[in-house]
Amino acid sequence: MLRSMFLMVLVFAALFAALLCRPAGAQHGGAAVVTGPYASGVWVSPMSVAGGVSVEGTVIMSLPAPPGGVAVSLSSSDPAVAGVPASVTVAPGAMLATFAITTSGSVASTTNVVISASAGGVTSSALLVVNPPPASADAVAIQRAEYAGSKGQLRVEATSSDRSATLRAYVTSTGALLGTLKSQGGRHTGQFSLSGDPGSVTVRSSLGGEATRTVTATATSR
Repeated sequence: MLRSMFLMVLVFAALFAALLCRPAGAQHGGAAVVTGPYASGVWVSPMSVAGGVSVEGTVIMSLPAPPGGVAVSLSSSDPAVAGVPASVTVAPGAMLATFAITTSGSVASTTNVVISASAGGVTSSALLVVNPPPASADAVAIQRAEYAGSKGQLRVEATSSDRSATLRAYVTSTGALLGTLKSQGGRHTGQFSLSGDPGSVTVRSSLGGEATRTVTATATSR
């Protein structure tokens, strides 16, 4: 629903831009006149990504494509960092066409890449920012996940390979946050009140690592 509304906004924006910013040739007698649909805009989403993440590009036409569609030429200012297909076809009657942008996972520094689309004698561009990918995730392990039914208490103990990590516990089946584990000399612990055995818990790290463990039911929690 939100995506459809967003695309409609893009179409109306393209029409407005096409009326205000027609190619110069269409404004002067004797010059080449652009009478058919042209590439009035390009949109990339997201506009800033970590290397290795796929991006969706959208070409916006000034008018609906005629029977047979319109072939739009695509290019990237730095194909090694952000690659695009050679072209994309706007279907008959449509004003939009999407295409995939593949980013490199070996980017060492933030790089600005210009993505361009050309059709009807007009070229439009959008800026894509590709950032270095995040460092490798830490290794998380759960040493204890016990539920004491008599007390309605769940105790979780876990560790991370990186002492700077913040660990949070979740109910695996629902994704509900139980809480943040307290760090005690490299070991993270937490005790949470629950009305029933959650079955299994997942511990996620602020550095990207995670682990899941089946909960052991006990009469009491030590």
